[in-house]
Amino acid sequence: MTLTPKLHGACYDNMKNNTTVNYQYCPLGKRIGRTFSGFDGSGFEKFYYINDNIFEIENDKGSRKVVLGLGVDEIYGEMDEQDNARYFFQDYLGSVKMEFDENGNITTMRRYRAFGDCCLAL
Repeated sequence: MTLTPKLHGACYDNMKNNTTVNYQYCPLGKRIGRTFSGFDGSGFEKFYYINDNIFEIENDKGSRKVVLGLGVDEIYGEMDEQDNARYFFQDYLGSVKMEFDENGNITTMRRYRAFGDCCLAL
């Protein structure tokens, strides 16, 4: 008996701003790719896992390393190719509420409506 690995996928379609995102997962359930299209362009990103909590995202603009927490999609921070770090603060639902630079300055604040619809980003 031969087991053939299959890629699993999921699609997110936001009709409000005409954005479609398709995700690809390996048989172990880890995200390995993302294809997106919408009002701000389109593209593809590949995910390379270094270990369970650190992976690298590669796209046509370059690559960045991402550090995850123990929870599902719990993002602690990321670092780009120039070693510029960004850190994330999430609420109890896992939505990113604030982003900080490497000096601890708030660079972005977000507010959300129901079902994760971002209504304000400063």
